[in-house]
Amino acid sequence: MRLLSLVTVFLLLLSSQLPAVEIGLDSNVDKQLGAQRLDNSLRSIEWFTLEYLRKAEQAEMAADSEQADFFLQKADESDEKASKIRWRAIKAWYLAGRDKKAHEISLRAAHIAKVRAELVELRLHKNELDLERLLSHGKQKEKSRSVLDIYPSYEVAYKHYVASAYQLFLEWTEVASMYDEAESYEEAELYWQKSIDVMSFLFRLNDDNAHDEEIPYQTYIYDTQRALMRLENLQLSLEKNEQLELTRHALQSLEKLNKTFFPEVVEH
Repeated sequence: MRLLSLVTVFLLLLSSQLPAVEIGLDSNVDKQLGAQRLDNSLRSIEWFTLEYLRKAEQAEMAADSEQADFFLQKADESDEKASKIRWRAIKAWYLAGRDKKAHEISLRAAHIAKVRAELVELRLHKNELDLERLLSHGKQKEKSRSVLDIYPSYEVAYKHYVASAYQLFLEWTEVASMYDEAESYEEAELYWQKSIDVMSFLFRLNDDNAHDEEIPYQTYIYDTQRALMRLENLQLSLEKNEQLELTRHALQSLEKLNKTFFPEVVEH
């Protein structure tokens, strides 16, 4: 009888543990299913973002800046929607114990940012050619009035040039921060360096024009709110990944860059 009682107690104890194990398994499955749903939604939005960027590139190559800007705006709106889901999906995969899946999302985001950065580089090159053309035209005029005659056109072209360079800095930084998030640190360092190179170029550009009496330096930004949002995201990314030397350097230089070029953004 005592042996039977012990066996009964053992079976009862064993059976009491089974539901807990099943619940644990069910809970993890639910987490993975939830993460996958978010990931699927994110992929759909990312497809539209890349499609808009592809059309923007086609327009840029065809020298149709108005159409390129239209599709860039569409890409920005699509990417803004994606960003609201992206971090939720990354967190969901981490909670489900699927770190690799979370990293895949960050790598996809890095790819989108790279495509956008390459498009901005095209625009920057076009703006540079516009400046060279205007300066060449000015030199053919009367020397004492060469720059003043073309000043309104030059000022607009110069502002667009600075804005494109600044946007390129933000795009390369976003690429680097997403590689950091994916723990792809070699790639992250490569793109942090690209970001810092553009930052250094912007500082040199400011120094070159700081004492120019004919063409006073003026700051410019296409969309202050969009820039501010990017800067806030960038600040968080840099602070989170400050173990990298290049990242620390970028973080230290960011405030100086903003105050130099876009004080109206910093003040808001």
